[in-house]
Amino acid sequence: LYHHYSGKAAGVEYYNPGYYSNPVVERHLQQAVDAPDWRQALPFWQQVEWDGKQGAGVQGDAAWAWLLNIQHTYLANPCVNLGKGAPEIHGSWSLLNNLDDWTWTCR
Repeated sequence: LYHHYSGKAAGVEYYNPGYYSNPVVERHLQQAVDAPDWRQALPFWQQVEWDGKQGAGVQGDAAWAWLLNIQHTYLANPCVNLGKGAPEIHGSWSLLNNLDDWTWTCR
């Protein structure tokens, strides 16, 4: 969660690629990181998603959209050339790993 939603991680390598920033969410993230153990951190991690008024989750800012899950089957439009494939998808490579190589082949 920290790497997806922290403004401090925005644009750092592949972290927080949407440059999401919300001071309330940032406070909950810091409280979770500063908690002495995972049990005490858990409520703060949950508040990152939604604290009853705002959050990074779907009830709030909806700051992250999951495009796919590696444990599912995907159907592709025949007009989309997915380029050269990566290692087997369940070997932890993402289907989106080569997104910049995808091309539209239909006219």
